[in-house]
Amino acid sequence: MDVSPFLNFSWVEKNKIAASDFPYAEEHFKFLKSVGIRAIVTLTEKDIDNSLIKNYKFRHLHLPIEDFGVPSISQVKKFLKWLKLMEVWEQPALIHCRAGIGRTGTMLSVYYIWKGFSADESIKIVRKKRGSGIETLSQENFIYEVEELIPVIYPDREEEMFYVLLETMKVLRKGCPWDRKQTRSSLIKYFIDEVEEVVKAERENDLNNFIEELGDVLLHII
Repeated sequence: MDVSPFLNFSWVEKNKIAASDFPYAEEHFKFLKSVGIRAIVTLTEKDIDNSLIKNYKFRHLHLPIEDFGVPSISQVKKFLKWLKLMEVWEQPALIHCRAGIGRTGTMLSVYYIWKGFSADESIKIVRKKRGSGIETLSQENFIYEVEELIPVIYPDREEEMFYVLLETMKVLRKGCPWDRKQTRSSLIKYFIDEVEEVVKAERENDLNNFIEELGDVLLHII
């Protein structure tokens, strides 16, 4: 494995979530690519070099948070939904701020609360895995607030699945030549064909085929 050019890089969940200080040079991006990172969450007010993001084809989310500060609730929701999407797409993600400590540790704690741990447990896990994390009392207090708010700020299962499907469709729409050519009018024929298949499956009492064809109809709607 290549020697890390980072001062503070480590895997938090092997091949899923990593954390580090700010990646600013090409050697940082080469290293991230070599260890399997495919997505990056930037928590500093200053964003990372967009040309390097494009050159190395990373997926990227920028959530600007003031140094020693805490995220907004809307940022937490966006962060969790985006991480879920990366998880479904099997895209290992790096979370970083300037030093990879306070803001990074706060968001990692939020991640573990989302995974079902208490605020106390989440803070302990992050400090054990990272050796540091959560620098200020306001960051620690925020983590306890998130523990209470997580049922409200994070979408239910149905909303989560719809979000993942919608984002996946956006990628397909952008990357598939056939898909890019389609319009509402051109899709009508395919939609009618799928509806007829649903009706046929229902008349034949074929539940498995009914579910499959209904899924195709919903796909066309989206």
